Amino acid sequence: MEELVIDASVSGSWVIESEATPEAGLLLEKVVNHQLDVIVPSLWIYEMINILKSSVGRKRLTSEDASQGLRIIQEIPVRVFHPDQSVQRAMFGLSVKHNISVYDASYITIAGQMSCRFVTADKKLLSLRGRLPFITPLEALY
Repeated sequence: MEELVIDASVSGSWVIESEATPEAGLLLEKVVNHQLDVIVPSLWIYEMINILKSSVGRKRLTSEDASQGLRIIQEIPVRVFHPDQSVQRAMFGLSVKHNISVYDASYITIAGQMSCRFVTADKKLLSLRGRLPFITPLEALY
């Protein structure tokens, strides 16, 4: 089974209907049907909850919709990666080298460690594709 690392720019569209795309929907379907193994860093759940909270604050979601979104997130079969000290050092080094947040570097580092693709919709991270070819735009996944 193929393994992918995804970030919140991809999975956020799973709970924010106005950001849904056919590619993200197909990815979610494959994850839920256990056709893909999705790996996320432990910070992913905090990012996803923050997306829901921010969407309520911006009146993009009601509190009830956000609560439903949280239930959906909790049911998605993702594999949570907890970085050990060597991975933490690699995340730090990557963040400094490419001038990105350690949060963003965590996704990229995990994909490198797992020898799999990192799927994102984040334009800043996609700009690193020339140096890190395993970074894959969501729309190029299928």
